[in-house]
Order: sequence, then structure tokens, then C-alpha cells
Amino acid sequence: MSEEHKTRAGAKASPPLCRSVAANTQERVAFLDAYPHWLVERIWHDYGPQEATRFFTTQDAKGLFLRIHRENDGESFLKQLDIDGIAFSQPYPEIKECILLHETPQLQSATLAPFYEIGAFYIQNPASQRVCGLANQFVRKNVLDLCAAPGGKISGLQISNAKAFAVEANSNRIPLMQENFTRLRKTVEVLQQSVLDSATLVSNADTIILDPPCSGLGVLAKHPEKRWTLSPEDADRLARTQTEMLHFCLQHMQKNAVLLYSVCTIDKTETERVVRSALDCNDNTRIIEQQTFLPDAFGHDAHYVAILQKS
Repeated sequence: MSEEHKTRAGAKASPPLCRSVAANTQERVAFLDAYPHWLVERIWHDYGPQEATRFFTTQDAKGLFLRIHRENDGESFLKQLDIDGIAFSQPYPEIKECILLHETPQLQSATLAPFYEIGAFYIQNPASQRVCGLANQFVRKNVLDLCAAPGGKISGLQISNAKAFAVEANSNRIPLMQENFTRLRKTVEVLQQSVLDSATLVSNADTIILDPPCSGLGVLAKHPEKRWTLSPEDADRLARTQTEMLHFCLQHMQKNAVLLYSVCTIDKTETERVVRSALDCNDNTRIIEQQTFLPDAFGHDAHYVAILQKS
């Protein structure tokens, strides 16, 4: 029997589609992990095969991450978790207040509910907790969070001796943000307005967090539908909005003020290229630091943050 005949007769011969997918790593990731081709090609181009594969193969929902507020009886909350047998760990020792619950009890549970009400913890991924840690290094007298809802970042800052402002354009998102500030015992003035209407606030602030609308490609574990509802044109459109907001802030910032540009995506169209474009028009601003966080096996979201200072 010829080799050709054996292949035709054998039940294990690969169908044409499988052979095509196996021959191309990008195609394999798109096919097996269910991502659109444009997205695989874009991340692959920006990060190379190793990091791109990591990005696409670790975007799965894991346990529940919490930020512990020890000033709000967080220590008692941790002890109660032990008493009630709710397993948790600290997968990122460098983020001191971050814990991962290995099961996800409802907020209404007897263990979580009373401590939630007194602000002992806040539900937040370690990616955003890292941004809080970076921002805390620069908190001085006036802190401004733009596109702030639901308030997770500014409420994670040490602002007891600062004036803090949270700006949000969407009126529907403000009540929850105010509720979070009250529960976490944070004094933050909330204003409903757009970033581009906030020139006075920007010029008075010495620490600014800008977290503009983005594609959300870093949080696909929570929103898997986004991989199919987004298009390349959406990312490009968002990048134009992000650049406009960042350029506006850099124009109006006071000397020596620090801005953290933070987005839950690693698409370089919305990250490094936005920062570079804004800096090209503001040569009196420098990058102190920029970091890209990739997802991992624990459930860490993908995220980008750049720290900029005006001189």
C-alpha cells in the first residue's frame, strides 16, 4: 500500500483546517483560544510570540482579588476569613494589601457583608492596585482623578492630608462612586464634568490620574465578549480620544505636577503611542516611568501605566 493510500485510509489523518492552524502559531492561537485575527496580529506584532501567547492563553477568570483597608478594621476581616475557613493567599508580596480569595463567596455572605459595609476591603485587581501604589509615591496637597468612576484608584491613595477630587462625565456612574467613598471613609469631592472642561482642576492639582476610556483588552477575563465586539477601528478611535485628553492635561498642568496615564489594555495604539504623541506636542514634559503588566496564572489583568512630570 502506498504512503498516499495509507494517509487516505487512516482515520487519524488531520483535516485541512487543523493542518493549516498547526502550521501557523498566530492562526493556532486565534483558532484554539477564540480570538479575532486582527487582535492576535496586533498583539503579536507589538510583543512578539512569547509574550503574545502568554497574553492570549492566561485571560481566564480566577478567584476574587481584594484590597484590604486596615484602617477600616481590615485586620479583623482577615482573621474572620481564617475562622470561617475561607482560603486566601497573597500572590504578590510587593502589593502589601492585595489578597486573592480562592473561592468567591457572595458579598451578602455572613463573612463578607459586615466587613464590606464598614470598608474593610475593596474589590480590585492587582493591576489597578499597582497603579495606586505608584501614585501614592507622588501624593501631595491636591489629587485629581479624571474619568474616576467607580473610584477604585483614588480611594486606594493615602489622601487624608490632601484635597482630593474625582471627575466623572457619566452621571449614571456617580452614585456608586460616592457610595464607595463613603463606605471606605474617603473624603473626595465628586464633580460631574468632562476632562476637557476641567482645566482649572488640572492646573491646581499636583497629582493627577487619567484613566480614559479604552478598549479594555486587558480585562477580557471579566468581559470575554469584548474580543468579538471590538474592532481595530474602535481601538484607533479610542486612541484619538485618549491622546486628546492627555494632551489637554499636559497643557494645563502646573510645573512639577505628576500625571499617571493608566489604561486596562496593552494595545500599543492606546498606550506607548498615545504617550509619545502627546509628548511630541509637550516638550516640557518627561516620562519618569512606564510599565506594561501582562496577565498571569493568578488572574492579574493586563495593564499599562506611564508616569509623566511637567518641568
